[in-house]
Amino acid sequence: MVTLVVAAIGFAVTAAAGWFVHHAYNRLVAEQAEAQLETAVTAIKVALDRVAISARAVRGLYAAGQVSQDEFSRFAEPLAAPGVLRGVGFLRRVDETERADYEQRFTTEPARTLGIWSRGPDGEPQTAPERPTYFVLESVYFTGNGETAYGFDAGSDPHRAPAIEEAISQRKLTVSAPVTLTSGPDTGVLFYVPAVDRDGEVIGVATGSVTLDGLARFARLTSGIPSISLSVGTAGTATDAAAGGGGPYVIEDSFRYGGQEWIVRIGRTASAATSIVWWTVLLVVGAGLASTLAVIGYVINRSKTAQIEEATIQLRGMLDGLGPLAWLLGPDGKVIAANRTAVDALNLSEGDMAERPLWALPLQYEASDEP
Repeated sequence: MVTLVVAAIGFAVTAAAGWFVHHAYNRLVAEQAEAQLETAVTAIKVALDRVAISARAVRGLYAAGQVSQDEFSRFAEPLAAPGVLRGVGFLRRVDETERADYEQRFTTEPARTLGIWSRGPDGEPQTAPERPTYFVLESVYFTGNGETAYGFDAGSDPHRAPAIEEAISQRKLTVSAPVTLTSGPDTGVLFYVPAVDRDGEVIGVATGSVTLDGLARFARLTSGIPSISLSVGTAGTATDAAAGGGGPYVIEDSFRYGGQEWIVRIGRTASAATSIVWWTVLLVVGAGLASTLAVIGYVINRSKTAQIEEATIQLRGMLDGLGPLAWLLGPDGKVIAANRTAVDALNLSEGDMAERPLWALPLQYEASDEP
């Protein structure tokens, strides 16, 4: 019974120790993941703020007056220095009554031929259908190679128009849903900030663009986290971009910026720490089992020792209870034990008689005079 109790307690303590080590490790991993997620979210927000600041700078430039393309390029080049910005530009607000005069300024294709243009169902440029108001790409600067789509009516694009209209109606920064950028095949988002003249009239919209891959890459480089995923939009319609690789995404956070929902996820890969913690758990469990078995062995040994001692005491009592000389002999005739009468009669201690053949003992002795 004692052995079973010791075994149950030992196994329970061992299991508890193994669980504690594993639980402590998982808690540490969760705390580190939370800290990394906060770092990743901060990196994304910093990148978005840089694009927003660039767009607001373009708004201030155009609010001051007319700007040539050369002036715009010299102004925009330093804005791209941080490395996250894809491009900046300005959409001029042109009413239908002003369209013909405005189209005279175009010197590059396809605007020189088509005038204010939009994309048809096949994606090819076409003359923009008549509308009360156009938002025409007047100036643009890209950080890399890209199509300078002068004359493009951004208001004709159903993916861009809602964000432009919201920016103007609410007079604040608005971010578009993910779109295919005109500067290339990359998916990104556009920042829109309305520009007004001294009379408070909207003269156009300043823009800034960034690719989703560029945002995720910037976050990875600045945070040091190897696996970051970025989603923009509501659940089920979000567009993802990932930077780095490895492992399933284990934790996420979301925030709103520019009217869009941004979801940041981070993941982790198997590391040496994971192997170490499992080896630690195995070591703890192994040590616990070894200790339990040692205690069980000690308990069993003590039990057997107690039984032997009890049997020895009973044997001694039996031998001493015999009146005549009595010895306990082994199979070879050697003395194992002797009763008190034999010890007194031969005047030898029990130890002196032990391991001696019975016939080697001095059995000649004088009988007692007592009747």
